[in-house]
Amino acid sequence: MEKQLAASFLGGIFRSVRFGLGEAHGGANAIILNYLQEKGAFLWDEKAGRFGVDYTRFRPALRELAKTLLTIEATGDYPGAKGLINKYNYASEALKTALDKVKNVPVDIRPLYSIEKEI
Repeated sequence: MEKQLAASFLGGIFRSVRFGLGEAHGGANAIILNYLQEKGAFLWDEKAGRFGVDYTRFRPALRELAKTLLTIEATGDYPGAKGLINKYNYASEALKTALDKVKNVPVDIRPLYSIEKEI
């Protein structure tokens, strides 16, 4: 079951980042993806052009990220939060390639805000 959850979690990241890294959920999921990729839990297969999961590294890396995020939140560590955002909230070439493959798949929801028409 854990393997299915890890793979589903990875897939869910792409659903969120498709809305853009400037959106709260998109940026947060880019941070998760890049952090877990740095820790070797998410892998990019350049030849196949897709991501995969290293199941032995996934749980420890996710636990480490959760500890980092919760510590930042609990202590109100604004510089720590800013540092995490600055380091991990970006679209890597791997992410851009993966997103390009699903660009014609409809998104589940595209919010439209009336204020956008007025700006």
